[in-house]
This record gives sequence, C-alpha cells and structure tokens, in this order.
Amino acid sequence: MNGFGAIEDGYYGQLNRIPSYNPIYTKKELLRINTSCIRLADEYSVTCYAMITFDYSFHLVNDALCNILGCAENVLLQTDIRELIKPEDLFRFSDFIENQKTHSETSAYCEKICLSLNGKYVWVNIKAFLMQSNQEQSSFYVLLMDIVSFRKLATVESEMVRQKFLSISEFAIMHNDTELMRATEESTETINKRNCFSNDMLVFALDQTNEIVIITDKNTKIVFSNQKACEFFGYSQTEMLMLCIEDIAPHFKEEVQIQYPMVAHQNDGSSIIEMYYKTKDQQSYLVEVKISVYKTSEHYFIYSANDLSSRTQMLDMLWHNEQKFVAFVENSPNIIIRYDLMLCCIYVNEALEIITGFPRQCMIERSVDEIGFLHEEQLQLMKTNLRLVINSGLPMEFELVVSHAISNLHVHILVDVVPELNTEKKISGIIAVCHDITRLKHQEEELIIAKEKAEESGRMKSFFLASISHEIRTPLNAIIGLSRLLKDETLASNERDEFIDMIDESGMRLISMVEEILDLSKIESGNIDVHAENYNADTILKEQYLEMNEMLRLKQNVDVAVGLDCNCGNKFFYNDKKLIRQVLKILTGNAVKFTKKGIITLGIQGSKRDWITFYVSDTGIGIPAEKQESIFEPFVQVDNSMTRTYEGLGIGLSLGRRIARALGGDITLVSTPGEGSTFYFSVPIIAD
Repeated sequence: MNGFGAIEDGYYGQLNRIPSYNPIYTKKELLRINTSCIRLADEYSVTCYAMITFDYSFHLVNDALCNILGCAENVLLQTDIRELIKPEDLFRFSDFIENQKTHSETSAYCEKICLSLNGKYVWVNIKAFLMQSNQEQSSFYVLLMDIVSFRKLATVESEMVRQKFLSISEFAIMHNDTELMRATEESTETINKRNCFSNDMLVFALDQTNEIVIITDKNTKIVFSNQKACEFFGYSQTEMLMLCIEDIAPHFKEEVQIQYPMVAHQNDGSSIIEMYYKTKDQQSYLVEVKISVYKTSEHYFIYSANDLSSRTQMLDMLWHNEQKFVAFVENSPNIIIRYDLMLCCIYVNEALEIITGFPRQCMIERSVDEIGFLHEEQLQLMKTNLRLVINSGLPMEFELVVSHAISNLHVHILVDVVPELNTEKKISGIIAVCHDITRLKHQEEELIIAKEKAEESGRMKSFFLASISHEIRTPLNAIIGLSRLLKDETLASNERDEFIDMIDESGMRLISMVEEILDLSKIESGNIDVHAENYNADTILKEQYLEMNEMLRLKQNVDVAVGLDCNCGNKFFYNDKKLIRQVLKILTGNAVKFTKKGIITLGIQGSKRDWITFYVSDTGIGIPAEKQESIFEPFVQVDNSMTRTYEGLGIGLSLGRRIARALGGDITLVSTPGEGSTFYFSVPIIAD
C-alpha cells in the first residue's frame, strides 16, 4: 500500500460506518458516466476527473490523473482514495464528502487536498458532484480535480521564508544587522524572481497557443492579449491595450446580449458563441469565442477564440466538392452501386433506370436476394462474386445478362467490383461499377459472323481459283485440239462442219465465262449502270425462247414452253431491257444446265401495281432447302466438289441476284430436290 502511512483506527472506524453499496456497473453505464465526466471536465476547464462510490473505491479514472500520479489505470482502480490523501487532509476530505451526502447537495468544493502515490505529491482543488446511477439504489461521486501544485509550492516556500524571517528576528542579538538584512534581501529576491518567472511562463504559454486569447475587465477594456491575437487583428501589444472589446467586435453587444449577463454572474460560468471580429485593415472574420469569467476582487473576462473563416471556407469547399462528386456519380453513364458487408444496397445512381429500365427504388435498402430483375442463375453468380470480394479484399470482374424492363431485350453488363476501405484500411463495404456492353457484344457477334464470312469467302475464292483453271482449260483444249484436226486435208466435210460447231460452242462458253466474271467484278465495285427504256415483255420472252431452243439443240429430252399472263399482252414497261435480258439468260441457262429431261417454262406470272414478275421453271435436279439461300453467294454450287457432274464457276445466280437488286427487284425460288425448281425474277416498273 502506498500513502502517507497508518491512519488512526478510530477515524477508519468512523469511515467504515458509511453504507457501502458496491454496485456492479456495466460497460454501458460506465460509458455514460465517462461521457458525463468529460462534459463536466470541459465545462469547469479541468483535466483530471474520477468516479468513486460510497465505499471510497475508484470505478473510473482518466489518463490525465494516472499520468499526474505516475501510475497505471488498473493500479488506481484497485486503490481506496483515502490511501492517497495526506492524514491531515483526510478528516477535511471525509467531512466534505459526508456533508454532501447528508445534506443531499448536488455539488461541493474542497481546496488544497494533497494526494500521493509512489512518493509523488500533488495538490488539488476538488469539486465533487453527487450523481444517481441508472441502477436501482446506486449513487456515486464525480470528482473534478484542479491541479494547484505550483501554487501550493509557492505558498509553502513563502511560509518557509516567513519562518526564516522569524528565526532571524529571534536570534537578532546573535547576528549583526548586516547579516539580517542580507538574509531578508536574499529571501525577497527569491520570491520576486519566482513571481517574475511564473508571470513570464504564463505569458509565454499563452503566446504559444494557436487560440486568440484576450482578457478584459468588467468595462470591456482590454488588459491582456496574446501574440496570436495581435497577429490576427494586426495591432501591436501597446495598441491592443488601448482598445475595448467593442473596437474589434463591432456587434459585440448584439451578439452576446444573452450570454454576457449569464457569464458575468456565474462562479465558473462560460459560454461559447459565434461572433464577427474586425481587424485593423477592416476585414471581418467569423470566430468561435469561449467567454469565461475570472473572479478575484474584480471581475475579468477571458475570451479564447478560434478563427472559423478557414473552417467555413473548407466546409464550403467540401460541400461544393461533394456536390460535384454527387453530380459526377449521378450523371455517370455507368451504373454505380454501394453495398454494405451484409450485401444490402446503400446507394445506386440513376443510370440503373437508363440502362435496365428498372427504378432505383427497387434496389436501395434491399439485399441482393431481393433484386427481382435477375434470373436465379445470374443472381447466384452476383452473390458469389460479391462475397468473394468481401472475403478476399481483391477486385473482381464478371458479366451479367439483364432483361430490359420495357423492351424485354437482353442487356449485357460488365460488373467491376472493388472493396471499399475505411480510415483503418478495413473493408467497410463494396462498390460495383456496371458497364453496358450490349453494343460491344453485338459488334463482337457481327465480327464473328464477318470473320466466318471472310473465311468462307476465302475458301470460295480458293475454290474459284482452283476450278477456273479447269473451266477455262476445257473449252481451250477443245478449241486447240479441234483446230489442229481441221488441218487434216483428208477430213470429211461433215466432220469438218461438226468440229467447227464445237469450236464455236467452246468459244462462246469461254466468252460467257469471262463476261460473268467481269460483270460480277463490276457490280462488286459499284460500277453498274442502269439505262431505262421502253420494252415489251412478250418480245423479251420470245427472244429468250429462241435462245433457249439453241441451247437445247443437243438435248433431245427437254422441251421449252412460254407462259404469258393475258393481262400483260403487248403491254410496254419501262426499265433496263438489257439487264433484264441478262438476268433471264442466267436463269434459263441455269435451267438448261441442270435439266436432263422434262420441260423448261419461261413466262410472266403477272404484273401487280408498279411490278412485273418473270419466272423460269424446270424439272431438273432441284435444290435442297439448306442450300437455297447459299447458292446466291459467289462461287457456291449445290455440289462444290472437284468431281462434280455439272460444269460452271458458281457465279451465275449470284450475278443474277445482284443485277436484280441493282434494278430495285430481287430473285426468289421454290424448289424440291429431284422434282425441279422455279425462279421468280421481280422488278419494279420505273416511271417514265
């Protein structure tokens, strides 16, 4: 036990008669008591406070008291406060506590109590408050301690000097006057030096603070101002002492008309207000002022102020920055979502409604499980990834597919999730930034299709280059071979005529092949020209009929027929006659090539308003349904093998459709494998 030694048993017996309640305070209750202690300590401008119960045991101490006594908190909490008090002060302290409890006073004051622990002495003035606990039949004391050690030391030393003076006076006979005068002068000088040192230290301490400190008398005349006040107002120390508080606070009376009377008539009163100060250069600043009263034989008022201008500017700047940040987030094209650690949505911006069509109210203050516009699979994916970010602390990226609330179309969303850290660098939530990548997905799909088409086109062109050599070589070989046979003078006349016809046919095949390639190249480069003129559909069919008969000269099992709508008759139409003939030639040539027996019909299905439709029907091999669209692509045939039965480059139908579309029409077909095909060629009638 540390203290001043043994204390008389009789006095302890008297103290032990005080009822001991010994309540067990909960952490919540101690927190409330500590908050009350802090408020009281701030109100009475003290640094040390403690809580004791009726049995004089500590239940709460602050760090300042522990530091002053030089011990740990757990040591004090196991110590009886009577063990710290000097014996000659113990009776006075006990009476002070007893009177307060007996008279049910809410507060009491006791000056110059000496505390000691571990050989360290501290003099304090104690203000005690009798407080009632939330627990039943439980009360305690809050002790506010004002450290007065320096003042006590000065008093003790003064008493020692006085005793020394008395001793010197008693033995004045044994010493001469010179020695007595020297001792008196030395003692007086010591006291004066100590007083000067204390005053200088106080002024130095006030000059070092960042607060504006001004002291006035009861007439508001300034009697002291620290260095910070002089710098702030722009006056020298001498100039400040010539001013009143109204000179630097023009609206002083109006701003403190309520607080000033209250401060002036309270023993330990203080009040905090905001008021405008004016500097020497007439600049006004808003400051927060704490006005306290100091009573001696006269009243003095202490003004400790903090400049609020920088804080106000900072708050304005923070407010403006916050507004900018909010505007940035609200106007972001991406969806921004904040979740807490329980995966409850705290915030989502307006982009949610723009991208998905769902209002933000369907997410705010709701957990992930309550998101109604995600399918079960997508919802589980989102929950799993959000949990992974919380557990690992690492960012993550994944994709979701959402059905738009209005259009019901699929919206592809790329979600970037990052952890949100607090000031302690711990995860306090997560932030999800969602990008609409629907267009990118569509572009990706288009690129894949284009890539496949390009690869297919490359294969077709490779096939074309391989087959064109075969297609060109065949008629060339016939022309060259038959030309050499014609040199034989013994060749019969009928054989010579047959060879000449074959050479002519091979030459026409070669010319037709070259023309198709040139026409396709011209159309692909956009150089096709349309020259409209009047034509008679019946005349075109008859011309094409004669040409087909010539094509079928060597085919004995195929007949040709012409079908003409009676509504057309000799009616004239206006379009490019040459290109129409070229398309019909391609269609009839295709029918002749793939029909071994049966009939080929060329005709006009009929003319609707502003349209005319030609058709070519055959009883050939037919086209499978899966090939009916692809045969209009360049270099594509029903049989693309090098050992195919039918010759050709596979560009006829592609060329025919492109010419038809250049005329504003199109080619369609109806076909059944093994039964034949019918091609329909529709073109608009151009106004004359």
